[in-house]
Formats: sequence, C-alpha cells, structure tokens
Amino acid sequence: MRELNYRFVGLQNYEPVQIQTEKVFEEAFLKKNSYFNMAVAEAVVNAAKYAMTGLSEAEVAIKVILTSNAITVRVSSKTIPFDAKSYQRQLRELANDPKYSKLEWGDYTGTTELSRGFWYMLQAVEYLVVAEDGSYVELSTKIPYEETRLDTSISFLVPKFLVDTGGVRG
Repeated sequence: MRELNYRFVGLQNYEPVQIQTEKVFEEAFLKKNSYFNMAVAEAVVNAAKYAMTGLSEAEVAIKVILTSNAITVRVSSKTIPFDAKSYQRQLRELANDPKYSKLEWGDYTGTTELSRGFWYMLQAVEYLVVAEDGSYVELSTKIPYEETRLDTSISFLVPKFLVDTGGVRG
C-alpha cells in the first residue's frame, strides 16, 4: 500500500497539486483516465466551493491510497454542513422510480448544473463515499483502468453512492 497526501489553501492553488495527482493516477491506471481525473477535480471544486472559509481560503486535503488493485482518493475540507443521508434517499427514490431509473443522468439533469459533480464522480468510480455532514468525499475504483462504455443510467449509478455515518457505510 502507498499513501500520498496533498494540502493547499484556495482553489486557485489547486493546479500544481492537480498536475502531481494526475501523474500518480496515470501511473496507477497504466494510462490516462479522464473520467477519474474529472471526478477528482469535481470533488476538489466542491470542497472549495462549499468550504466555510470560501473558495479562495478553503483548506483542502487530498489523500491518495494505492494498492495493487485499487485507488482511493479522499478529498476533504471544513464545509458548510450537507445532509448526505437525505440526498442519498432522494437519489434512491429517483433510481427506484420507473419513470427515471433507466434515464441517463444527463437526460435527467438536462442543461442544469444541479448535482452535476456527483454524477461525474459516480460515473468514474466503483463507489463514492460521502461523509454524513459532507466534509469529505472518497472516490474508489479498481486498477488498472479498463476503458469500457460507461453505464450512466440513474439505476446503475445511484447504488454506488454510500454515506459514512461514523464508520458505517451504507
């Protein structure tokens, strides 16, 4: 197992860290994985955007854990509280509704930016864990990266979204 840690203050200071982490990801995946890169970037933007100190003063931490067959990236900051459990319930209701379950997430959200970042993250991972209060997101997927057609249907993506309620993920 290999663990790498990065910290920066303010979204404007993310680029050098992004360059470093994307090199690590490419090495781990044995090729460029644009979906995962975009998902991590979305997590970082959200961490800064919803930080209690604001976009330019957000203290963001990124932890990368690499094993022989998986990569996990945790992005955290002190954010405005977010009820991840409630959001998960809303998404599960959507996934269980025959009217929406088979829709591609992009067809459902249309041109709105409503929760766009969550959908990008879910598309790129095996599972996404969000702290109950929204203070971190954890993106996990297998390595090496195998490029396949992504299933972006709501019923496929929503079950990947887990909430950490104090050490219990569900």
